[in-house]
Amino acid sequence: MRGRFRRLVALIVVLTLTLSVFAAARAEADESAIEDILARFLSNDELCESAPQQSVNGVYRCAELLAVIAYEFDSTGAYGSAVDDVLARLVSNDERCESALQQTANGVYRCAERWP
Repeated sequence: MRGRFRRLVALIVVLTLTLSVFAAARAEADESAIEDILARFLSNDELCESAPQQSVNGVYRCAELLAVIAYEFDSTGAYGSAVDDVLARLVSNDERCESALQQTANGVYRCAERWP
């Protein structure tokens, strides 16, 4: 389980570094969103009592960071509502999850979800 968590943290670091490359061209609102996501990652990580909870936290933050990237690359606004729907499903499905394993599956599905 520890190896999975390390891979997840590595993925978050890669996403964070990728986002930092685009930071110069990014609007202040996007920068604020990224800062908020990373702050929530750190604060939620401190509250986690187990590796499965840490996994959920990491996967959920990855889904949120991918949404920021999707919004940034959607210059025509064609996919904004689809991204909104993915994030809404993340939240609504989370409310029905009864375990960290179900939450992890929810987050992974949202990261890999195909848009119309």
